[in-house]
Amino acid sequence: MLKHITTLLMVLCLGAPALAAEKTADTAAAPAAQAGDKAAQAPETATPAGPTELSSKYYTVSVPEDWKAIMPPTENQGMTSAIFARTAGSAVVTMVVGPRGAADAKTIAGMFAEQFKAEKPPVEKNGQYTFSFTQQGMPCQAWVA
Repeated sequence: MLKHITTLLMVLCLGAPALAAEKTADTAAAPAAQAGDKAAQAPETATPAGPTELSSKYYTVSVPEDWKAIMPPTENQGMTSAIFARTAGSAVVTMVVGPRGAADAKTIAGMFAEQFKAEKPPVEKNGQYTFSFTQQGMPCQAWVA
């Protein structure tokens, strides 16, 4: 039996022209805070030229040259959150990983879909749940696994 079961929430928002370059750390970290990361956020971090590797206890990310870490993997209260943005501002990826407790993936996906005001309930495929929503006028897709 698994001793430590985790849940991953990954959100991709497309068409974010000003989001990547103009947000402060507090504003950019809002999706992570909505997902349960309530403490102070790390300051904005620009990714240096060339791919950069960032790690957490759950994953390692190779950040391509045309992306930057708005908030590098940051652990708070057992949850690890990170926000990455394409420097052109065309896409933002938010990841939240942590213990799922007693809730199953369907329940967690439903809670996030409600929180993000998804028009339709999450759809399951191969044990992963996805749903679409709009945030600040941008189309977004979420995956819960």
